[in-house]
Amino acid sequence: MNAQVTVGALLREVPEAAPVFLRHEMACVGCAIAELDTLADAAAAYCLSVTSLLAEVEQQAAAQAAPQPNGVPGPGPAAQGSIKPRK
Repeated sequence: MNAQVTVGALLREVPEAAPVFLRHEMACVGCAIAELDTLADAAAAYCLSVTSLLAEVEQQAAAQAAPQPNGVPGPGPAAQGSIKPRK
């Protein structure tokens, strides 16, 4: 995973990354331009550090993949409380 991957490719390969984009109120999830914009492009468009964004994506993916005590991968983002309703 690097800053030159398109957002669309990243979301297909690492769907667990979607909550990261949503936390930053980025419209990338479901956007047609996601197939063209790189992660670096998206970070710049939203005035974010691409290094920090990559680190968050990697952390989210690792947390989602980590087995729980019952041996099953972790709960989805909604169950973890990372997706918050808008006020």
